[in-house]
Amino acid sequence: MKTKAVLFTGINQVEISSLDLPLLKHDEIRVETVMSCLSPGTDLRVLAGQQVGDWKWPVIPGYSMVGNVVACGKDVSRFADGDRVFCIGTQAAPCDLLWGGNIGIGNVQEGKAVKIPDGLEWENACLAKLAAIAYHGSTRSHLATGETVVVIGMGPIGIFSALFHREKGGIVRVADLSEARIERVAKMGLEGLVVEKTLLNTFQELMPDGADLIVDCTGVESLLEQSMQLSHELPWDESWERGSRILIQGSYADRVSFDYDLAFQREMQIQLTRDHQNRDLETVMNWMLATKVPFAEILTDVRSFERAPEAFSDLLNNKDEFFTIGLKWS
Repeated sequence: MKTKAVLFTGINQVEISSLDLPLLKHDEIRVETVMSCLSPGTDLRVLAGQQVGDWKWPVIPGYSMVGNVVACGKDVSRFADGDRVFCIGTQAAPCDLLWGGNIGIGNVQEGKAVKIPDGLEWENACLAKLAAIAYHGSTRSHLATGETVVVIGMGPIGIFSALFHREKGGIVRVADLSEARIERVAKMGLEGLVVEKTLLNTFQELMPDGADLIVDCTGVESLLEQSMQLSHELPWDESWERGSRILIQGSYADRVSFDYDLAFQREMQIQLTRDHQNRDLETVMNWMLATKVPFAEILTDVRSFERAPEAFSDLLNNKDEFFTIGLKWS
């Protein structure tokens, strides 16, 4: 079977190609893609050739794909033809996958797909992966009602992280270098600051004592260290005071370093989260049905998959205008 796919063929090289899809295995479903969603962080890192791991060009990028089940392997029991599903991408292709989401038809292991609830629009469902990453982080941050939260970096994961921590009772402030992004997230009820000089300088007047929780969603090592400076200073006496928590939601391609003495003196708790689980996807898709958040502000544009080269160029060069872009396949 032939299918179209977006291929990264080299650094900053995006092509549309026709590929042969392998035969369906006994534990797989075949998904005809309706939409896929581009990741402005991870996908662009792959496109720049900076993703770690044992892979080679060409690759099929993307980790957010929604579509209809059109065939099931003989051992599949959880799905039937016509089911609407979310999946990361195909697990079978004649090239490397990072992670195979931008393809017209995919073979997906049964356990790697999640049903989309009735009533959830495709445009919202394709954001589920980005939302689930942020939601998973919010389940690990141990937030108490009334605690102060600063979320750094207003990409899609940063926006979702701010929304989830607000729903959990946090007093949330957000920050980004882009004034346009701060103005746009205000439409979602998020109070934000444009970063001036440093994060500490930006927040010093609003939060002179620091924040209880700092969420780094940037993937920029220098900003991670600046984020840690927003933590509480602790007294050296017999009082008991909890140090700030740092939740690292930004995706880093390689090793990162930080000021050990600063973390030591302030007894910071550094929390890493590991992507998401299927239950996180199910939770966020049901949340999307119930909330009134204007998701069109996050999925800034939807285009035919044939315009993928232009879409990736816009994500790279027009960051103030686009949070993320969806590709329409059928």
